[in-house]
Amino acid sequence: MNETFIPVSDYTKRKWYVIDCKGKQLGRIATVVSSVLSGKANSYYHPSFDTGDYVILINAEHLTLDREFNKFHVYKPGRPGRSLKRLINALPH
Repeated sequence: MNETFIPVSDYTKRKWYVIDCKGKQLGRIATVVSSVLSGKANSYYHPSFDTGDYVILINAEHLTLDREFNKFHVYKPGRPGRSLKRLINALPH
């Protein structure tokens, strides 16, 4: 009979990760850090136990935070499969 594997507290071998943030985008770094902190990449992951590793961020003041993006309002006119998009941050003509 198969038994469910549940890691005990002495089973986890936590690692330290040092990530250099110089010239990187905030969202890209955040996805990497969240996956390391949650521990889902580990083979002994269990959702009810803390199996994540430690993360140190260096050069965090050099992260790029802003970029050009367009904001849209999406209107549903009532017909299935149709949508109207209106650009918000565009200059009026």
